[in-house]
Amino acid sequence: MKSKTKLFKKIDGKDLVLNGSIPFLKLIFIFVAINLSLIALVFLLKDRLPPEIPLFYGMPWGENQLAPQYLLSLPCALSITILLLNSIIVSIIEDVYWKKVLIVSAFAISILSIITTVKIALLVGNF
Repeated sequence: MKSKTKLFKKIDGKDLVLNGSIPFLKLIFIFVAINLSLIALVFLLKDRLPPEIPLFYGMPWGENQLAPQYLLSLPCALSITILLLNSIIVSIIEDVYWKKVLIVSAFAISILSIITTVKIALLVGNF
C-alpha cells in the first residue's frame, strides 16, 4: 500500500529534505533575526530597566501585572517558537493557501511581539 503523502524528498537516494517549499523563507529568517536581536538587547540593557516590568496587562491591576525584567524577552521567544512551528507545519502540508496563511499569521504575531517588547521597554526603561 502506497502512502498518499511523503514527508521527505529523496535526494541521491537518501531522505534528506522535508517535502514542500516554504513561502517567504527570507522573511522568516529576517523575523527570527530581529526577535533574537531584541532578546539580546533586553539582556544587554538590563541595567536600564527596573527590576520588575508590567508585562501581564490582562491580569488585575497591581503586582499581578509585574514580572521580572528577564521575562521581557518572553514575547519574542514565543514568536520565534511560533515561526518555527508554523514553518515545520508548512513544510509538511501541500496546500499553498494554508502555507501562506500560516506564515503570514506567524509574521503578524512576530510584529505584535516586537511592538509589545519595544513599547514596554520604552515605557519603563531609563533611556
